[in-house]
Amino acid sequence: MSGGAQMDLRRECDWSDPYVLGGGAARLAERTFRDRTRPNCLGVHFYDEPTLTHLKHPVTGEDVPFNIAAQDRSYRAAFGRDPIQYNELKKDDPASVADWLQMNRWRLSLLDAAWKLCQWPVNYIEPGYLTANQGSWLFSGYGVGYYFNYQRSLPIYSGHGGYDYLYSGHYAPGFFFEFGRARDYHKPQWYLPLWYDRHGDLFRAQQYMSFVTNLQGIALPPDILMHKPSAMHCAGAVVESNKAMLRLGTIFTTMPPTKPGVAVLFSLSHNLDAMTRDTKDTYYGDYQWTRLLHVYLATKMIQVPIFAVVEEDVLDGTFERDHRVLILAGTKKLDPAVIRRLEAFIEAGGTVLASDDTAVDIKGMVRFPMDPEFLEGHKNWDKWAKEGKWDLWNTSVVTHAAYAAARSLAPVLKAKLKEAAAKKPGTSFAVFECDQDGIVAGHEGKGDIDYYFAVNASPDFETFGWYYLRGVEAKLKIPATDSRQALYDAVLGGEAALERSGSRFTGTLRFGPGQMRAFARTARAIGGVQVTVSPVTADFTRCTVPETAPPQEVEIVAVLVDDQGQILNGSAPLRVQVFDALKAKRQDLYRATDCGIFRMKLPMAANDSGWPAGEWTVVVRELLSSREGRATLRFTPPRQCGAVAGQVQRALYFGRDLDNVFRFFRVHKDVAIVTGSSEFNSGEAQRLASILKPWDVRCSIVPAADAAKPRELADEQKPTWVGWAAGAGRTSPLRSQPS
Repeated sequence: MSGGAQMDLRRECDWSDPYVLGGGAARLAERTFRDRTRPNCLGVHFYDEPTLTHLKHPVTGEDVPFNIAAQDRSYRAAFGRDPIQYNELKKDDPASVADWLQMNRWRLSLLDAAWKLCQWPVNYIEPGYLTANQGSWLFSGYGVGYYFNYQRSLPIYSGHGGYDYLYSGHYAPGFFFEFGRARDYHKPQWYLPLWYDRHGDLFRAQQYMSFVTNLQGIALPPDILMHKPSAMHCAGAVVESNKAMLRLGTIFTTMPPTKPGVAVLFSLSHNLDAMTRDTKDTYYGDYQWTRLLHVYLATKMIQVPIFAVVEEDVLDGTFERDHRVLILAGTKKLDPAVIRRLEAFIEAGGTVLASDDTAVDIKGMVRFPMDPEFLEGHKNWDKWAKEGKWDLWNTSVVTHAAYAAARSLAPVLKAKLKEAAAKKPGTSFAVFECDQDGIVAGHEGKGDIDYYFAVNASPDFETFGWYYLRGVEAKLKIPATDSRQALYDAVLGGEAALERSGSRFTGTLRFGPGQMRAFARTARAIGGVQVTVSPVTADFTRCTVPETAPPQEVEIVAVLVDDQGQILNGSAPLRVQVFDALKAKRQDLYRATDCGIFRMKLPMAANDSGWPAGEWTVVVRELLSSREGRATLRFTPPRQCGAVAGQVQRALYFGRDLDNVFRFFRVHKDVAIVTGSSEFNSGEAQRLASILKPWDVRCSIVPAADAAKPRELADEQKPTWVGWAAGAGRTSPLRSQPS
């Protein structure tokens, strides 16, 4: 539909406006019709960086995101009364404030409502298509429509940073992603961490720091042109990280994100209260955003993963079930019901850590000091930018100011978290012990297999400044809670280069700039992988549309076992290869076990009699200990296959077209047939109308010249009408095309 805040960069085109969404839905339908001819198309991407708009208020003349005409119209439809005008808010009147808060909570439903509407034409045309949007970059934009539900109805969570030219440099992409996915982590996660062709060390660090948080899809910046590797600074890093994630990333498709013991609250009550006190505060929440970033950086330095939670998580019990510690960072306002639940959480043995500038009173919470210089630096960003003082801006935003401030907070949080962990002896919130604060830790696990990730994000302040990283030697201590546990190098395969010492695997390892190391700890040593293959099944009477099974296929099952032949219940990366009777490779796939078991069906061509008959071999290698299993099957290609059910004898066949044609005439009983100028067109139109008449389909025949006339718009439609041509100007004839 294009990109950039509002449709076609027209600020009057808000996402709550049906005259905008009509054109957007039409564009998506047209895109879907076009892409359905491409067999490798996954789906349709909607929009980049959408936000609710902001316009000049008719009374105050201020540029604000409130009381947009389309939003006010929708509010009246929902509640039967006019919304409060932002300039009429009485901050000392509880009734006025209640109306204000109701309106602004309601506005947070508008973006997802837009995507639900826009998703409909895509799924109607191609039900199997994925639909995606770009979020994350403005996760804290509560004043312009963003909250955890801003793309709740879409099947995947998709977004981009928070790029590394923002505050905290190469830590920014991870911060935006981890907080942006709050309460939406149950679906596949896709992300674009960085923009621009950075040098390889920086590229690796940002890709890997995002990857280790259970990503299932990761993107390259469009300006990295891999068909011109000699012109790219990070070409080598692209190849390295792609291969590492190809090999290991499949584990994230078979296990959900692991929720760490420590959570941080992103409080909507606080943010809306801040916007009540200052209606221009639509993003930072009286600098709650800055305090959250401060905590994020500090916890990365002590190898403690955190999870962003919202008040709904506290109220419905999700938080208490999954976490043992909650951190509040400068929170000034909380719903009383949230406070009561947190007090009950503390009484049950949980810990609430609150920065010393937290204003809410929660019985039993523990305070910690927050570095005021970190906050003061953020307050100057906009001021320095307006004054053109880019030297000061760069020093605070891009260089080591954020890192230095986090270094002062890290030991404070480490001590507080150690006290909280002591409530349950033998536990720690750190993924592993490490003597380098630039090593970022990640932990994901399921069943008998736990993964420990270590990414070297150490900045090289002394030599080059923020945008360069340095190599380090780091001493790691990974917990070993059982003498039967084994540790494997999940990147290279084989046993890890760490020695068991008591209840830990320990060792000193060299990390290059931006390097990721990954370790897999299994409950018992891996014994191998057992493979079985079903005989080839052939049923040429099957319909061949995409939704059904192929006419000929083979089923592969592999089981990961320990050194005693018992199943290892977990997600382990696999490489699956199929070789024909002449030892030629026919399939080469990366997959993962689910609960220790891998199962899939592979299609085999029904019309390729040239495939060699004889003994085919399936090889499944698990990529942790590098053991493999084999199985064979006898394959005899069909001597003839002249009539496969569902086959269509014509030059082109677009998947679901027959089903779509059938559905069209069952749903639509009044249709228009648009004809060209030739006599053939007119005759065929009459013939089609007579065919459909007995089926209660009424056809009107319209010459193309009449159908192509511009649509007459009502006065109400004219200001924000959007046509089907992306980027067309307001005066373009395409603006009048019906959607």
